[in-house]
Amino acid sequence: MLRKSIKYLAILCINLIILTGLLYLWTDFIEVTFNSLVRPTEFFKIIGSTLLSFIAICIAIRIFRKRNSSIMARIKISALITILMSSFLYVNYLKMIYKNRIEKRDLRKELAIKIAAANQLAYGTKATHLTFDEYQEITQITWFPKLQKHADNISFLYTYDGFLPDYSFSLSFDLPSSAKLDSTAFKHGDVRIDFIGNKKRIQYNEFQD
Repeated sequence: MLRKSIKYLAILCINLIILTGLLYLWTDFIEVTFNSLVRPTEFFKIIGSTLLSFIAICIAIRIFRKRNSSIMARIKISALITILMSSFLYVNYLKMIYKNRIEKRDLRKELAIKIAAANQLAYGTKATHLTFDEYQEITQITWFPKLQKHADNISFLYTYDGFLPDYSFSLSFDLPSSAKLDSTAFKHGDVRIDFIGNKKRIQYNEFQD
């Protein structure tokens, strides 16, 4: 039985290896820094897709054996089932590879250089002198407050405990003095505004202990 099934298991294994490689490609330094669970979560999806494919192949092979279909036809059907069952992962991973590794490669490369560890609590991250586009790239992955388009010279410090809900988050950025601060994203902490030349320096602090 195992010898008869080995060709179908090989199809599943090849598919699993390809998807794992694509997962590794799109989850770059920025992605894993701000979402540490992304790889385990996505790999769980790959395993789930593989198991569903295995069940579907078993059902299909029983049907095709009753019809005396050739081995080559069964292999082709098994490969097609595997690809179809994993198609949503292929589409998503290829889209993310294009976005992270091609479309925004330079932006994410520059951002990665500015990021450093900050371990005042168990874990943490900090960065200074970010542009609006660089900071916005982070907010697409994290809960960090979004900023208005004129924001510049952005710095943050985020530290947190891995087991307890304790965390500390501080954010500072510049706005033109004529720009009105949109404070809707700063509901859970304290905001301080200083005027420096023709700029507003905004400082925001939020914590939980």
